[in-house]
Formats: sequence, structure tokens, C-alpha cells
Amino acid sequence: FHKRAQQFYRSEAIHAHLPQTLNSLAAVEMETGSQDSAEVLLMESLEMARTLGNVFDQAVALALLGNMKLAQDQPKEAIVLSEKALLLTDRSGAAPLALQILCDVARLLVRSELDQPEEATALLRYVADHPAAEADTRRRAAACLVELDTLETIGDLTGQDVWSVVAGIRSNLADTISLN
Repeated sequence: FHKRAQQFYRSEAIHAHLPQTLNSLAAVEMETGSQDSAEVLLMESLEMARTLGNVFDQAVALALLGNMKLAQDQPKEAIVLSEKALLLTDRSGAAPLALQILCDVARLLVRSELDQPEEATALLRYVADHPAAEADTRRRAAACLVELDTLETIGDLTGQDVWSVVAGIRSNLADTISLN
């Protein structure tokens, strides 16, 4: 049994799942307030995912790091990390993850010095109505919309695909970064 366990541990199959496991552990650490530990786990996950060529888990780690920076009131760092995460979701074709990150970007647009509630509202409506959005992402978007307490129509994004929206947000984030 011990020899088989060692072989399994050394196998590529187990290593391929380590970035995802580290991201999950980091999310738990963030929830319990252990930011330093979460950051170490996320950096390890990011490095391992890069080594494995796992673009999806790189995007997840960057998105979690962006959320952490936002919670630490570091919006500029959160913007940079969110932009990198969106770029990777575009490369991996992970529309549900891109929509989660867009929801986080909307929160960033409202809860930082950027103060762009109209753009945030439009993004949140787009995410909440997108067919590829997961149920949890839809709930988060709806909760943020309630938090914004706006009912007016901010433009119709319905006809755009997720990658057009991602490209537009990435462009807006790049402009915001260059202005600062």
C-alpha cells in the first residue's frame, strides 16, 4: 500500500490538481481572516499553475489575489490583478470564470476611488443575465445591484458576447492604470 501511495503522490495526476487545491485552501484562509497565509498559498498556486501551463487555475489565483487586494483597500493592485485574470480567462475560454471576475470588477468600480456606479451597474446586469453565469455568480451580481440601489437602465449589453465585454473592460482597466 505504501509503495502505491508513493507512486500516486509522484504521479502527474495529483500534481495537476494541486493549484486548484491551493486556490481552495487560500479561499478558506481568506474567509477566516488569514490574509498572509492565503497570499502565500495563492502565490504557490500561481507558480505551480504556470509551471503546469494551467491557464484556468492561474486566472483563479489572480482573481482571488485581486479580491484580497480590494479587501485590503488596495484598488490599484486589485485592478492590475483583475486585468491579468481576465486576460487569462480570455485565453482559456472560461466564460463562467470571466463572468465571476467581471462581477468582482464591478464591485471594484463602486468600492474604490474609481467611483463608477453606472459602469458597475451595466456590468452587473450583464453578468446577472448572461446564460453562462453560474447561479452563485448571478446571486452575487443581484446582491451588488441591490446594494447599488439603482433601477434605471444603463445601456443594453444584451447583444454582446462575453469576450467583447471582457475586451472592453480590459481596455477600460488599462486606461485607468495608465491615468494613475
